Amino acid sequence: MLLPLLLFALLLPAASRAERESTPAPAGELLDLVVRPAGPARRHVCDSGATVSFNLELHNRGSRAVHVDAVRFLYLLGDRPVQAQRDEEFLPGTWVRREVRVDPGRHVDWPGVCLAQVPETATRLRVELDLTSGMALRRRRATQTLDVPIIPDPGSVGLRLPFEGYWRVTQGHGCRTNHRIGGLGGEYSWDFAAINRRGLLASEAYEINHRNVDTAAFGQAVLSPVDGKVVRTVTDVLDNDGLHEFPRRSLQDDLAQPDWIFGNHVVLEAAPGVYVLLGHLQQGSIAVRPGDAVHRGTPLARCGNSGNTFVPHLHVQVMDRQDPKDPAVRGLPARIEDYVEFRAAGEGPTRDVLRRQVESGDPAEGTLVLAPTPGK
Repeated sequence: MLLPLLLFALLLPAASRAERESTPAPAGELLDLVVRPAGPARRHVCDSGATVSFNLELHNRGSRAVHVDAVRFLYLLGDRPVQAQRDEEFLPGTWVRREVRVDPGRHVDWPGVCLAQVPETATRLRVELDLTSGMALRRRRATQTLDVPIIPDPGSVGLRLPFEGYWRVTQGHGCRTNHRIGGLGGEYSWDFAAINRRGLLASEAYEINHRNVDTAAFGQAVLSPVDGKVVRTVTDVLDNDGLHEFPRRSLQDDLAQPDWIFGNHVVLEAAPGVYVLLGHLQQGSIAVRPGDAVHRGTPLARCGNSGNTFVPHLHVQVMDRQDPKDPAVRGLPARIEDYVEFRAAGEGPTRDVLRRQVESGDPAEGTLVLAPTPGK
């Protein structure tokens, strides 16, 4: 009986087959996928432009698996469309691998959804998901739409640069960074690495042996970026040395100690509900203890290579809880105050270096920054 049925299906008019293969799902039938935001979309404005970030929850209440085929975004001012956006890599891209199949009765989270190039006037974000369920002749399709209010992030926390000399922002917190999606309170963090007199992060010898001492950052003094109090220190993590890739750890180890990624670190309380973490510090270099009062510029430790890193650098983040392992911890936006910024402009041998004195800013990835010498 199988062959006659297949022949019958093939002999159907093309329009009829296409119609049967893409029939819209009747209301309440099959594609019973509930999509809701876990809170509003928060707008963050930095030196490289505005972004919004939010979390989505998908729950399949139907009897068949549902597949998310495409996602579109529309920015609104009230009810008026301002700008449409479709991220071709949002679902299948190599950056964030989101679960697109939701089985019956299953709940799927899409945390850390982050969109760049946000219009300044937008007050709402409309999310449209193209859904399908079933296969071949019994495929059904539908579009799920939801609106997410856009609200500004709370006021940024002011920091001084936690070092002296010239340092490069090796990773910022744009939508395509590990920081923005990694959790643990690091959504708005920076990575900084010092440069040597030749403008390089390390000497030529580092390319061969990857020794910490051949980098400009290892052993540099780390200073307090705020007035406050020490509330947490971790001091016993070995510095990685000679590695050419990230340290390998088991999933069991990561689950047992998720804050290991920061290595040796110090957490400062700058104000109620405002905590600053400085990570990847050199083992044995932390000079403060919980309970110590600190001021801007107080020496805390030295830059190291501990935790989830193989290149010495300093990680800085602001968060709303003192323990980054707290499941409810959330990163807070911050701004660096009173620094000099250097950026390259142009290409090739005609490239210029632009110098800018910044009173308050959010330096983007690739920027060179310098803390001005007091009195100069």
